[in-house]
Parts: sequence; structure tokens; C-alpha cells
Amino acid sequence: MSDTALRAGTNSSSTASSQFAESLLAYRQGHFATAAEWAVKALATPGVNERDVESWMVLAMSKQQLGEVNEASAALAKGLEIAETKLPKLENGDLGDNWGDWIIARALMTETKALIEGPSATGR
Repeated sequence: MSDTALRAGTNSSSTASSQFAESLLAYRQGHFATAAEWAVKALATPGVNERDVESWMVLAMSKQQLGEVNEASAALAKGLEIAETKLPKLENGDLGDNWGDWIIARALMTETKALIEGPSATGR
């Protein structure tokens, strides 16, 4: 589906979302360099905060898997900064219209922290 959306090229926001989907797919398939490339493409169109966090997390995990530890840590930090400053807070009771992506972003943050910082990092 993301291939079809990318070929259609409807608008920048949906294109960036499809690019993120491609990055996650490539990461899950073990194609870490390709995943990083797609994540960077998705990040070229910022503005949907949940998608931006998701893309930074895939970029961070991909860089970690490629042995690019400094780049991985920097990508993780950037994504966490966006999550902390721009995503809705669970305790406020309203996750907004992008609540599905909010959940995915949070799950990817947990996965990324465990990969980069170790399993004990997710308990913080």
C-alpha cells in the first residue's frame, strides 16, 4: 500500500507518512540502510509531530543496527525532544486526532530506548 501511495504522490503529508511506513517496513525486514534512507525522506517534510517521532525512532534504530552509534543516539535524542515538547500528554486525557500514531510513536520510543540504551532504560 505504501508503494502505491508513494507512486501516486498525492500531497507532502501523505507522502511523508508513506515514506515513514516504508522505513518501518525496511527496518522490520532487516534492511537497515534502506530504512534509514526512507526515514530521512519522511523527516524532510516535518510538521506531523507523531510521524516525526516515529521517523526519528526508526532512523535511530537503523543507525544503531548499522553500528553508527553516535548518529543513533543523536536521532533518539531528537525524537525524544519532539515527543516531550510537542506530543500530547497521556495525563491530559486527550491524545488528539492522531492518537493511533501517538501510540505507535510511544511503542517505537520504548523499542528504540531498549535497543540503544539497554532494556533497563524502558523502565525509567
